[in-house]
Formats: sequence, C-alpha cells, structure tokens
Amino acid sequence: MSCVDSVTVMDFWSQFWTSMWGALAGAVVGGGIASVVAWRTFVAQRRHEKESRYEERLRIASENVLLALAPLVTVNPLAEPVEGMLRELRARIIIYQSMLREGEAFSGDWLALQRRHGMGLFERVMNPPRSDGPPRIQIRMDDPLVLFAEPHDWANSVMQTFSGWLRGDVEDDVLLREGAELLKKYMPDEFAAARGEPST
Repeated sequence: MSCVDSVTVMDFWSQFWTSMWGALAGAVVGGGIASVVAWRTFVAQRRHEKESRYEERLRIASENVLLALAPLVTVNPLAEPVEGMLRELRARIIIYQSMLREGEAFSGDWLALQRRHGMGLFERVMNPPRSDGPPRIQIRMDDPLVLFAEPHDWANSVMQTFSGWLRGDVEDDVLLREGAELLKKYMPDEFAAARGEPST
C-alpha cells in the first residue's frame, strides 16, 4: 500500500469516527434534553393532579359544611334533635379544617367560632335566664319560627356568608373581621395573645 493510500484510509476512518462521535454526542444530548422535558412534564402533571385532588376534597368538605348548616335554618328544637345537628356541624367543620392549607385556615377558624356562637343562641332560647318580672315580649311556644328566629337567622347568615366566600363574592376580610369579634367574645385570652396583649 502506498503512502497516499495509507493517508486516504486514515482520513476515511478519522472522518468516520468523527461523524460517529458527533452523532452519538448529538443523540446523548438530544436524549438528555428529551428526558428533562419528559420529567418536567411528569412533575407538572403530578402537581396538577395533586392540586385537582385537593380542590375536589375541599369542595366536598365545604359542601358538607353547608349541608350541615341548612337544617339549622328552620329546625324546631322542641321537636327535632338540634343537639345532634350541632354535633354533625362540628364534625363537618373539623374535617374541613383538617384539609385546609396554612393560608386558608382562617375560614375553618371562622366556622368553628360561628358554630360556638350559634350553639349559644340555641341554648339561650331553649334555656332562658329566669327573671322575677314579666317577660317583655310574649312569645307563643307553639311557633318555632318566631321562638327560634335569632338562631335561625344566624344559621342562614353563616350559610350565605360561607357560600359567598367560596364563590369569591365575599372577601377574606369579612371572615377575618367576624372571626376576630367572636374570638374576643368567646376566647378573650386567645384574642389578647394574638394581639400581643397580656391575658386577663
């Protein structure tokens, strides 16, 4: 084999391996990019699925709270087990609270405080404080819509406010403001601590 032939053969193999390495490197880089894209797509899909599951569970939990509130709008505690209804509401609120993220916890706290307030309204009507003087307002005991008007209005107000908040029609500030007022009324020490004030 002549020197020219040897150089030609060497050039051929040099070009061959150069092209092969180039193709191989391109395949590796291309495959790596494709893998990264596929992984990012997978992560995004999982994140979307997780968010969708969270929203669905939260939707069901909030609907159950509304379903527990609905009977209290017209309940007649003289003939219906209102204590059981309030216990059911408490259980539904606890489940709802357990699913909330940190930034949404205030809505669960608001519901819990509202339930405590409503329970007090029902108890006050069913067990009125004794008075030596005659009652200022004569109420027919056979008319539950009149007798329990205040707790009925409470249940309806909570239901409308909560459903409005879920739709985005009621601002967060409404729940935060009402929650602060109820916290101050029923849990003054916790209210003072939240404000950095000494408890009484």
